Amino acid sequence: MYFEMTGDQPGRRVFQLTLATLLAFTMAVECLANEVYGVGDTISPIELTDQHGKTGDVDRATRFVLLVRDKFASEILKEAFAGMPPSTLGERGVAYVTDISEIPLMAANLFVVPGMRLKEYSILIDRDPIKTSRFPSKGGLVTVLFIEDLRIARIEFATTGSEINALLELPSGTPDVEISASGR
Repeated sequence: MYFEMTGDQPGRRVFQLTLATLLAFTMAVECLANEVYGVGDTISPIELTDQHGKTGDVDRATRFVLLVRDKFASEILKEAFAGMPPSTLGERGVAYVTDISEIPLMAANLFVVPGMRLKEYSILIDRDPIKTSRFPSKGGLVTVLFIEDLRIARIEFATTGSEINALLELPSGTPDVEISASGR
């Protein structure tokens, strides 16, 4: 049996309206899911594994989230934490989170994560940025989220290690060297 709808049939209009409504609803849900956190938003607690295989959390005890998504930003934190006791970050409620989803899996497993293991402080790794996709970021900069009971009180983007230390009220590590994102 073959059924054909002509443009004059009311069923066709209902079908088109239903399809358009479903499409609009799907797009709205997707936009909400991809919305970037801002000041005043409450973040969901997340659990990630660090470079040593230990589980770490961004939860109610977290006061600061440092997010990096590229090598330039990680160099800024490397500068900021040089010579600092590894316990300092945990004592201050700092969660250092890195998104390595853009790095090919083989390179991440053979080079990036083993390189992170040389650091004594915990670096929480998001390999598939589902958990951190809503966190704001700017290329080459460290995102600093000031958190109060999982609510974002302030957002900064740091360009130097000493700026990180000042924002987090940490002792200064090494002399100030600005890391440039140019030449990418």
